[in-house]
Amino acid sequence: MRSRKQRGLLVLFLLMVLIFPGCVSEPTPSPDEGDNSAKSAPDWFFNTPPEDSQYKYYVGSGTSEKGDLGEAEDIAIQDLIDSIFLYIGVEITSDTTAEARASLEDFQTEITSVVKKKGEAKFSGFEIIEKLPNKKDDGTVTLYLLSRYNKAELEKEKRRIQAAFEERYEAISIPEQEGQSLVGQNRHYNAAIKFIEAAAAASTANVTNREVKFERNLNQAKEAVENISLIPINPGIETFAGEPFPETFQLKVVNGNSEDSPGIADAVITISYPILDNNGKKKTRTKMMKSDDEGYIYFDHPVPEFVGSEKITLSLDMDAYMEQLWDVPAEYDEMVTGLEELIANKRATMEYVVSSNAKNIATGIIMLDLNETAEDYPSSLSGTSILSTLSRNGFSIQQLPLKPRDIKDKGDYVIIEMLKNAFSDRVRRVIFGTARILNYGELAGRVSAKSTISVQVIDLENDEILYTTTINKNGLGADEDSAAKDAFKKLGEAVGEDIKNRLH
Repeated sequence: MRSRKQRGLLVLFLLMVLIFPGCVSEPTPSPDEGDNSAKSAPDWFFNTPPEDSQYKYYVGSGTSEKGDLGEAEDIAIQDLIDSIFLYIGVEITSDTTAEARASLEDFQTEITSVVKKKGEAKFSGFEIIEKLPNKKDDGTVTLYLLSRYNKAELEKEKRRIQAAFEERYEAISIPEQEGQSLVGQNRHYNAAIKFIEAAAAASTANVTNREVKFERNLNQAKEAVENISLIPINPGIETFAGEPFPETFQLKVVNGNSEDSPGIADAVITISYPILDNNGKKKTRTKMMKSDDEGYIYFDHPVPEFVGSEKITLSLDMDAYMEQLWDVPAEYDEMVTGLEELIANKRATMEYVVSSNAKNIATGIIMLDLNETAEDYPSSLSGTSILSTLSRNGFSIQQLPLKPRDIKDKGDYVIIEMLKNAFSDRVRRVIFGTARILNYGELAGRVSAKSTISVQVIDLENDEILYTTTINKNGLGADEDSAAKDAFKKLGEAVGEDIKNRLH
């Protein structure tokens, strides 16, 4: 390919020929050479047509020392493309992203296709006007290309390609600048989101010092999160089991560290709270909420079906934004983990107390204990254990003056009628049921007693069964009698605790 310097020397040589014709001899063409004017470098190659109202013009040339016209064409195409790229104003460097490289490769492919096609081929306003080969006596061949590019279409391509090159920087710089502006406005939650976005862009961009850009934005995100606080407004709410809380749990998400600090709107908060499942076991449920325009969260806790002190936990949730960083290169994992832990520590707890009305209601108890052969046990140890457990927790409870054997082998309906007739003037509720030793065994050199208990609580005023449960326990002792006593005691304690927590 002839360089611009070579072209200049050629022009100078031609001028000397014109000025000093006597100094240069002109050979007479041989008869078989014919007219070589079509094979010479065209005038438009040295004097590229000026742009007009519609087109810009570009030229290119390529020489094959082997006389290969295809090779000359490839070189000429690249020379032509380089001229267009000079106008577009981009250059591939080590920083160029894969997307930007791809945009240039697509452009080159389309230009090449137009040049190599025969006939009137075009691409987005680009077309070849003339292709002129020049084969020399020494066997070399040069191909000259003249093209024109519709100016409007060329500007579109220029903007598209430049945008691809600028995108690698803007994807990082724009959100980072926005984050810094938000910090200046004391809007740390929104700033953290922008810094996370910038860090994610830096982690995948093929730019210089991407590690520095990633770490800088992640540190800025940490600083922003540090300034976010979750402020409980009304902890310590009290209610009774089975009754709604008297007020809604309130929390404020702020840029700062007090309720008076500016609130954060649309902050995502995950709320964890306990419930009682159908088996009477506590489980944790979660709910996601967004803060209102003033930064407040208003949470309506479900009606509690348990008794005791509990709490709800409210946590800042930025997973929707952190997801961008979950697939970063491994060398960034530690920094990402540090930000995740900082966010996880942005939480608040609100304690509350659920009491039981049941402890204030007069309650009687009658339990029947049976041995492994279904015979009456000498004493009602399970009933004594239930009574003791509930008494310690403030229940108004008494042992009913009824022989346990009086409820043996009777159906629930008969027992309820018996209890109503005998004790409705003394108690409103009655705990009744049966505990039994199922079998004995050996465990670690001691006697074990496998046992079970079935209990109900009845409201004598309306015949409503308020509570029912079946629990199994193993007792241990030196002999069968001590193992049985241990089993009945454990059964009673378990039922007592369950009634305390569930009955209301």
